[in-house]
Amino acid sequence: TLISACAKERPPRLSTARRLFHEMSILNVIPDIYTYTGLITICAKVGEAKLAREVFERMIHAGVEPDLRTYNVLTMALVRGNKVSEAEDLLASIRARGNQASVVT
Repeated sequence: TLISACAKERPPRLSTARRLFHEMSILNVIPDIYTYTGLITICAKVGEAKLAREVFERMIHAGVEPDLRTYNVLTMALVRGNKVSEAEDLLASIRARGNQASVVT
């Protein structure tokens, strides 16, 4: 996706990705797991743990089920943002949903 491409830029282009995400809603384009995970990835790379968490919550609220990659990048965002207790809570949530944390997580 275009949002995922923003994550690969050096430095990652958070403002562009957020604009694209907003434009999607204006055009009634429903974000999928790749869109949400791409945006969370950018947040993780630029140290925006709070925004990463907000995007994740929006994803859940929209009924999009996170996969292991989503959990991995959100965990990375939380740890980089010094939100270790939130990262630990997320790991517990992963297990509660019946998922296994990976080596990356």
